[in-house]
Amino acid sequence: MLDVINSASVSTVAPKYTPDNKGEVLVLLPIAVRLRAHWDMKTVSNGRKFSYRIVSFCINPSEKIKPMSQLLKIREFAILLAVKNIKPNIHTLEFFKYTNTISNDWELARQPIYKNNVSQLIFTNGVSIVVETNRVMFLEIVEDKAVSDITIPDIARKYVDTLSNAEYEGIGINYRGYVPFNQEQDSAYKYLTQTLLSKGTWQEIGNAPMRASLNLSYQMENCQLLLGVTDTALQLPEKTSIPALIFSGSFSYEITGENVSERKKNLHQAIDNWQVDLNVYQETINTKFVPSTSTSTSTSENTTEISDLFVIGAAT
Repeated sequence: MLDVINSASVSTVAPKYTPDNKGEVLVLLPIAVRLRAHWDMKTVSNGRKFSYRIVSFCINPSEKIKPMSQLLKIREFAILLAVKNIKPNIHTLEFFKYTNTISNDWELARQPIYKNNVSQLIFTNGVSIVVETNRVMFLEIVEDKAVSDITIPDIARKYVDTLSNAEYEGIGINYRGYVPFNQEQDSAYKYLTQTLLSKGTWQEIGNAPMRASLNLSYQMENCQLLLGVTDTALQLPEKTSIPALIFSGSFSYEITGENVSERKKNLHQAIDNWQVDLNVYQETINTKFVPSTSTSTSTSENTTEISDLFVIGAAT
């Protein structure tokens, strides 16, 4: 005999397993997971009473895949300056400290890299600086940081003030974050290919599941927003993983001006707009891509630390 009961009624009964009157019950949980269990039934004055033990679980196919949390978790913040004819090998630790671009007490997390085509500095506070012949990138790991503790906007401003005569062409205000899922292994992939994309026979070509990523472009009032979406597996400290969607957002500003003073002013305005861009990025993901209509698990139940997801590739 197979009965279906709601998890709310199951949680109120005292578990007591005996070999008598065994049957099978399908427990409906609030999320899209159904647990199949054995139960022992006794008739009492106030109705039936169950005790049970879980033996397996399966996904309810009629339920849509939902993210673990409606809130985007922001991992990285980067400011990228597009600039002509920059010399990476002069961008040493001493250069940044001597020009007061960074504080004198900053310590390197690993040996710096100085080459003709690239310079890379990675600090213990989560900030990295990478300089190539056509761009300068300031990157900061901002997960769990307060807004007041984020440092790279101030660093970028100081750098522009120091090298104000450089040939700046544009600036990118970039964010990268993730939304975790708490269901089967490919739930993020299914959300991407079945919810964000429409299902169709075009996904059934070949002899392996189609891989997908989204690259979208939006024209904003003062800049262009480039948004990328892809699925991944977040590595947990216990050598396990959970599925997630990665959202990469880049606010791209073109820098123009008749003279150095105007270009510098426009650079400062774009840098100072970083919190506005951050709010647009968060609101876009949380309301347009993973809207809060989901009834899925709260984030407070999943605060496990995620290992380093997005690492700057070391120059070789």
